[in-house]
Amino acid sequence: MRDPWDFLATYVVPEDLWYIIPWPVLDGQASVQLRPARDDSKYAKYLGAWELLKRELLNQNPPKKDPKGTSDLSREEVAASASG
Repeated sequence: MRDPWDFLATYVVPEDLWYIIPWPVLDGQASVQLRPARDDSKYAKYLGAWELLKRELLNQNPPKKDPKGTSDLSREEVAASASG
């Protein structure tokens, strides 16, 4: 069975910060403690880690050839086509 979700996206309102934490990092934990002021915190590397979501999107939707078949579409074009 597939995990119920892939990432936890958490917004820390007072700090205006986002964390993008992969499910495997959290699997089995009952709680998460975020410490934005500490560079050595357990989740510091996931602060603003939007590239993890982008990478996952590209893994699910690999770059496609353009209609002329001459080159791959840009990552932005792939993301735009996947979003609607």
